[in-house]
Amino acid sequence: MSNHRIFIFTVFLAVGITGFLTAQESRLNLPVFPAVDEVLERFSQGEMDGYGAGEMLFWNDKTDTESIRTVYDELASQGVKQTFFYPTFGLASEYLSEEFFREFERSLAEAKRRGMKLWLYDEYSWPSGFAGGKLIEALPTAAASSLAFSGLAVDTDTALPENALAVYRREDRLAGGVYCDMMQKGVTEKFIELTHEGYLKHSGGEFGKTIPGIFTDEMTLCRCGPFPWTDDLPEWFEKKFGYSIFEVLPLLSDGADTVLPDGRTVTSFEARHHYLSTLLDLIVQRWSKPIFRFCEEHDI
Repeated sequence: MSNHRIFIFTVFLAVGITGFLTAQESRLNLPVFPAVDEVLERFSQGEMDGYGAGEMLFWNDKTDTESIRTVYDELASQGVKQTFFYPTFGLASEYLSEEFFREFERSLAEAKRRGMKLWLYDEYSWPSGFAGGKLIEALPTAAASSLAFSGLAVDTDTALPENALAVYRREDRLAGGVYCDMMQKGVTEKFIELTHEGYLKHSGGEFGKTIPGIFTDEMTLCRCGPFPWTDDLPEWFEKKFGYSIFEVLPLLSDGADTVLPDGRTVTSFEARHHYLSTLLDLIVQRWSKPIFRFCEEHDI
């Protein structure tokens, strides 16, 4: 197989919206898009450089400068102006290693030379958040956890203590490791350090220029079970809703109601809503805002 065939191409419609942002406090606020008639007119006049096909370059084999150059020549000849640097299954170099970043630097140089944009992908496979297994190596306590209700007996050679709360089974390994608890304090910051700052270090100052942004791929909470959990979730829950989540945990999986010690009745619908609302608060504070701050700081 020739080096020319190392990439798998799919068409992805990338929309460059920077030119339509309103003058607001944050450059990441909602954009203002032109009307359809204006879009058609501007396309006909060749003024819509921010719109067009963007090719996802699935990085799944060894590369060299010549093979990367050949691919970019073909893309440029077809009018493609945006690409995605997308490491995925089959990656020959170790993810986030110096060899990996050398390949990234070569791709960035070819994109820049042709005036093309190079978008980044923040993970090795899906979902975003575990840095291809690197995060769990750096933070072993960051493995995701969840609650599950089961009436099944557990076979074990060792008797469980009377106050045992749960029996754990490790499963659902991803490309390079287990998924991480993105609601846990400090985990997203470590993810940014490993991934985003790695690319930043090797970008040659092209963040906000040749590199307009980073594609994040569906960070999730439910890879290991139906009811995601993190250690300080009970504290957040009680602070927001005024009662202990342990009073209503069974309601997350059945349709009963319960009466709290203060006499208030909580329905299963309310319990699930309160639980999900707490998850949302945690993920906004612990995932979304750190990512947002990094993007704001580096103009992407």
